Order: sequence, then structure tokens, then C-alpha cells
Amino acid sequence: MAHTTASDVQAAPKTTLAPTSQQNLHKFKTFFRRSALAKLQGCRWNKLWALSLGVLILALTGLLTVTLVYALARAVPFDYGIVFDAGSTHTEMLLYTWESKEWYETGYVRQLSSCYLDGGIGELFVDDPSGVQNYLLPCLSNGTEQIPADKHWNSPVYLAATAGLRMLQIDKGVAVNEILGNVSELFNMSGLKNRENNVKIITGQQEGVSSWVGVNYLADSFQKSVTTLGALDLGGASTQITFEVGTDVEVGRDKVTLRLYGKEYNVTADSYLCHGVNQLILRHEVSLLETAEAAESVTVENPCRAVGMTLERSISDMRNPCTETIFLQNFQNVTFQGTGNADLCAEQLRKVISVEYCKATFVNTGNCMEDLPPARPNGKEFLAFSTFFYIASGFNATENLGSAEFLAKVNEVCGLTEEALNSTYFPETGEKYKKDMCYEGLYMFLLLKEQYSFTEEEWVNTRYADKINGTSVGWALGFMIENTNVIPMQRPLPLLPVAWFVILSLLFLAMIGLSMWLAISALKFNGAGGNFNQTQPMSTATTTTTTTPKTKNRKEKF
Repeated sequence: MAHTTASDVQAAPKTTLAPTSQQNLHKFKTFFRRSALAKLQGCRWNKLWALSLGVLILALTGLLTVTLVYALARAVPFDYGIVFDAGSTHTEMLLYTWESKEWYETGYVRQLSSCYLDGGIGELFVDDPSGVQNYLLPCLSNGTEQIPADKHWNSPVYLAATAGLRMLQIDKGVAVNEILGNVSELFNMSGLKNRENNVKIITGQQEGVSSWVGVNYLADSFQKSVTTLGALDLGGASTQITFEVGTDVEVGRDKVTLRLYGKEYNVTADSYLCHGVNQLILRHEVSLLETAEAAESVTVENPCRAVGMTLERSISDMRNPCTETIFLQNFQNVTFQGTGNADLCAEQLRKVISVEYCKATFVNTGNCMEDLPPARPNGKEFLAFSTFFYIASGFNATENLGSAEFLAKVNEVCGLTEEALNSTYFPETGEKYKKDMCYEGLYMFLLLKEQYSFTEEEWVNTRYADKINGTSVGWALGFMIENTNVIPMQRPLPLLPVAWFVILSLLFLAMIGLSMWLAISALKFNGAGGNFNQTQPMSTATTTTTTTPKTKNRKEKF
């Protein structure tokens, strides 16, 4: 066993302890420096990830919120309502739907369906008022079935009667009231909302104003704040003309002021009872008897019928409050023989329309065409519907046709024989309507040009329509709008305008992009930290390699 001396013991620290301490000190410094760097990098990495996650949550929450607000403002519940248009020649059920009032922005109304019934309720049920219930029931059931069951209690149902019952009310008011009472009773049994005033006769002015509201609603005149259209309506028993006038125009009793979407409209509405196309024809035929000799049966010529056309009528069928005259009692039956003379027909119609002849001939002198609509110095664009539309369509005159060209077409039809009219002219028009084409064409011309004083520009610019975007043009739409307050007096502010929806959506999408950039940056720092950790063992191996030979040397010295 080897012995060590004191000198050996003293020498060992000088050769081994000092280098080892220096090495340990170097290792400690290196470890501390690298640990601090790793800790600093880890801290920075954690902050980037936290910031990225926070921005992402905020962006997704904001985007989801604005999308829900925008969508819920438009995915709204709907309300429903039914209007029965009870005219002089037919009744029509119209089912409407619109956005619920507490949700809507503009209250857009659209027509879901319609149901047509031939014949006017006054004409059909004046002697049997209770029969009106079975008459209306099929269309009422049709409309009710299309309304969700949970909406029945809050869906209004209306019947508004126009000129047919206005005319009949003159001398058969009791029967008219019984008819309306039976209608109200039927509505009460339907489960729909029927209030006391839901079944009524509306005035000519109300009919005209409702037509004007409906026409301009469908034309987007209110929503776009553009110049409004005038409304032209021609029915079987009355005709209406309604248009906007200036605040300084004095138009008497038929001027009304409406406030829609925060704007006031001054509107004149003129309605002429007994001047619908059917009553005008009857008045003309009655006038042909004025010079005939009294007889039980009589034959007279009619220049407004096609050559060779024969039409037999009983006086009882011709008699009504619009046609009642003193000399009608002299006859029981009459045969009208067509002669096809357009000029003579126009002359006779002009006479019948005149206030002088009307007051001198017919018993009800209050139904003459007095108080004609005011002048329109700057012209006006009109939309014509109902019988105006059918007349213009029948003569293929709905597209920018001048008044002279229109009159030429009418004169041509008036001169046809019955055979030519039925077999060759406008084959798509039924015989029921062809027989009155001469009457209707000439009356439309005289009414617009001579009574309403249309300029040529107004004539050419008049539009004709039966439906717009699937909704029937007429007073019923305006009536529903007015009675349900679908159009607010003030324009409501939208919950979230489209512009703000786009701006906020882009902002939150940009924040999502920022979040992704922060996440990528965090991944890069994570990658940097991973490389550092991998190099640490290599550095230790290198240190071991360099120190091993020194250890060997020290052992060799021992």
C-alpha cells in the first residue's frame, strides 16, 4: 500500500481543487444565465398566447353578437289579416301577412292568397240576408286554414263593402244592415279577431284614399321618398281618382292629410257613385228609352253594341237607385238592337255623363259627376287598375299608347259585326266581356280625357297593373295597412343598420386575424425555446470531453 507524504497532501489542493472550483463556478454561471433566459422566454411565450386567446374570444363574441342582433331583427314573427272586398259585381277574399309590429322596420306587407266569389253580396242577398254566410264561408275557411292556429285569436278579419252596397243603401237600408249583421255573426264563429267596426260600408273617399296608399306602398314611393303616383280605379258601380296635391291647393271636402313615415301627404280623393262601367252602361240604355213610345215591350237601337247584336232586358233588372227615372214605369221589357256606330255612341255617352242631363233625368240627382278633380299644372303619373287595367289589356294598350291610337282601336271594335267580334277580334277575351268592349273603351277615353282632363303626357305615362310582386293592386291593401297601423306615422329606427353590421363584422374579423398572428408569433417563440433546451446536453458533453484528459493527467501524476 503506497504511503503519502505531507507534501503530497498539501500539493493536491493546488493541482485539483482550484480548477474544479473554477469549473463549478463556470457551470453555475452558465446554468443561471441560461435558466434566466429560458424563464424570460417562457414568460414572453405565455403572454403572447394569453393575448392571442383573449383577442380571439373577444372577436368571436362580438361577431356572434352583431350577427344575432342583425338576424333577429329580420327573422321576425309574422301577423296575418283577411280583407273581404265586397264589390258590386264580385267579392274577393285577400289574405295578407306582415312583420309583427314590435319587430318590423318598415312593415312590409305581402299577399299570401286570394279567393274569388262571383256576384255582389247586395245584389245576391238583398232578399235573403242570411244566405250571405254560406256564400262567404268557403273563402273564409280557405283563408283561416292558412293562418297558424296560435295566431287566429289575434288575426283581424274585415269585410268592407264599396259602391254596390252604397248604392243599395239608398232605398234598401234595412236589408243592407241585415246582410252586414249576418257577415259579422259568421266572423264571430271563425275564431279570428272581429271587432264591432270590422264589417262596414266604406265611403267613396275612403276607397280612393286606401287605393292611393296601396298603390304607392307597392310602388315603394313611401319607403324611397319619391314622387307619389296617382291612383285610378274603375269598378262596376263607381270610379275614383286620387292623387297628391300641394299644400296651397284648395280642393274642398275631398282633401285629406296623411302622415306616413314621418312625412305629410295632402291627397285629394274624388269618387263618383253610379259612374262605374256597369251602371254607366245601364244609364245609357235607360236613356235610349226616353223617346220611345210607352209599351209593355219595346225594341230600340243601340249604337254602342256590335252590328247584329241583340240584347233583351227586363225593366225590373235595369232598375236601381242609379237608373231610376220617371219614364221607366212605361215599359216592362226592352230589346236592344246593336248598330255599331262609334261616333253616335260617344255622343250619347257624353250626354249621359253630363251633370245637366243627369240632374234632369235621374231621380237621385246627388249621383251626378260634379266637383271634378283639380287641375294638375305639372302633370301627374298615374297607376290605373281594376276595370281600367282590363280595358287597356283588352285593347292591347297598356304600353305607352297615345290617346289617338287608343281611340282608333276602340272605333274599330265599335264598328265590327257581332260575328267578327266573337270569332276574330281578341280571341283571348271571353264573349261575356266582348259585348261591352265598345262601351268600355269609349267611356274610358271620355272619362280620362274630358272629365279628368288628362294631358297627352299623362295619358301616355299612365301605367296599368293588376298585380305588383304577386299582390293585387287595389284599395284592400291600403285598407289593411290603415286599419292595422302597419305603416307607422314616424319612420322607426332600425335595430342595427346594414352599414353598421358590415363595419362591425369587418372589425371583428380583423381582430380574428390579429389573434392568428399573435398565435403564430407565440409558436415561433416556442420553437426558439425548444432549440435552446436541445443544445444544453451537447454543451455538457463537450465540457466532459475537455475535462477528462485533465483528470487522466492528474491520475498519471499520482
